[in-house]
Amino acid sequence: MFLSIDQGTSSTKACVFAPPGELVGAATVPVATEVLADGSIVQDPRELAQSCRDAARSALRAAGIGAEAVVGAAIANQGESFLFMDPKGRPLTPVISWQDGGTGTVLERPELVGHADEITRRTGLAWHPEFVAPRATYRLEQLGRAGAGARLATLDTWLMHELDPRRPFVTDRATASRTMLLGLDDGDWDPELLDWFGLPRGLLAEIVPCDEVGAHLVIDRVEIPLRTSCYDMGLALLGHGCLRAGQTKATFGTCLGVMTATGAAPVVADGLLTTMAYQRGDRPAFALDGEIAAAGALVTWACGLGLAGSLAEIDQLISGAPDAAGVVMVPAILGLGAPHWDQRAQATISGLTVRSGRAELAHAIYDAIAWSLHDVMRALEAAGVVAEEIRVDGGLTRSHALMQRCADVTQAAIVVSAQPEATAYGGAALAMLGRGLITEEDIRGVVGRGAVTFSPGSAPPAEAHARWDREVRRARGFESL
Repeated sequence: MFLSIDQGTSSTKACVFAPPGELVGAATVPVATEVLADGSIVQDPRELAQSCRDAARSALRAAGIGAEAVVGAAIANQGESFLFMDPKGRPLTPVISWQDGGTGTVLERPELVGHADEITRRTGLAWHPEFVAPRATYRLEQLGRAGAGARLATLDTWLMHELDPRRPFVTDRATASRTMLLGLDDGDWDPELLDWFGLPRGLLAEIVPCDEVGAHLVIDRVEIPLRTSCYDMGLALLGHGCLRAGQTKATFGTCLGVMTATGAAPVVADGLLTTMAYQRGDRPAFALDGEIAAAGALVTWACGLGLAGSLAEIDQLISGAPDAAGVVMVPAILGLGAPHWDQRAQATISGLTVRSGRAELAHAIYDAIAWSLHDVMRALEAAGVVAEEIRVDGGLTRSHALMQRCADVTQAAIVVSAQPEATAYGGAALAMLGRGLITEEDIRGVVGRGAVTFSPGSAPPAEAHARWDREVRRARGFESL
């Protein structure tokens, strides 16, 4: 049996898999996110670590086995979330969420702006506050003297340090590729990048392959070898069986994580990130990443405003009107991610009339998610990648209305995985591959069974496309009313 933990923004999920991919037990533990008075978005590092222990124990109980029956474990992390630890490994800061855009003036400093294009070329990442380096520079400066001897820990580093009695200080290479400090050419910390961001080398963990992390999880006094560590979206790509170049997945979570496999070498595309998805031994698997800032977050926001009480209620509203009746929403509640990468963009709603009601607003929310996905697919097409299908997972896939709208707008088949925990399965699959227990063909077989496909219907009219593009430009301040 293999235990796979997916430590996410709103919850920690633990799953127990039997080779090649039968889910035999699962559990979810919610975790809190706090918005501080200064606008910082943070989480409690010890709560996140404890949630991993609690979810793991509950998943083992659900599977009817003890920890001694588990031969390997995997952990997926949030990717761009991080904290600072003191020299003894105690938290100096809360976890700074990937959603937190606080960089002070770092991204505007001339000495950094002058290197922006080179930083993007070396790291594959957009000049954007989502990534660790500019936010870490800002937070380290805030710590001042208290930051003497501090260590920068992405969540893989923190969780391995906290959950393993040997307390390793390591990071997996794929997660390291999300920091804006790792050079994709050699897969190592780049001294010049560190110098530009004013971060000392001693701040950083040792980089190890995703399947050779040398750590353990201790559950009920049993040491379980940790055979895989990686960030969530990279593992989800594998968990969807996207093993060949051009195969694409989209995870409808808090954000909408779109990722396309590109093979063993980095590929560049305008508006998309070039990133390492995961690594098997010394063999990296690269991808193009089109992360959209708000999907589930948009639904949560709308429900908080009282539009509906749940995703199911939004679906009910949708059934009450044929379309959005000209209402267009640009969902920049957290700025705009790929392919625009505009943190300053403002969410907008246009086209409201006296006849606009809750049903039209519900349609506009689903349209906003679908058109955001369309923009990423358009960027892929411009790079020569045409995806005939998009393999999807995540909580929003429960809405058949949203999935069909995404198929119609993108004109690609939307294939909803029968495996509801693609990220966790990706972690387990990478661990099982490393042990020689399964093959890539086994993964394809597991993810293909029971999938539900939404085929594209009629494409939206050209005017709808033009109206969306126009409203995005307005949200970014490029076009006036």
